[in-house]
Amino acid sequence: YYNAWTHKHSYGSMLRTHGEKIVVYHGTDQGELYDLNNDPDEFENLWNPPEHASRKLRLMKTCFDASVFTMDPFPPRLGQF
Repeated sequence: YYNAWTHKHSYGSMLRTHGEKIVVYHGTDQGELYDLNNDPDEFENLWNPPEHASRKLRLMKTCFDASVFTMDPFPPRLGQF
């Protein structure tokens, strides 16, 4: 998505579990949400239908938590010691 010609600079985060996948495109209201148990080939994007809003929010929180927990909590080292 970074090289997409429709947006000047596009970034996204993706989380895949055993049965679900979410892709969140930063700075937009666009995304992708798939039920991999019922749609393993990812043909039906469930991002917009309101009946999947709670699933979307749960996965967005999980994706956010995963990205925060993988950040280095320390400031960059400026010297040898």
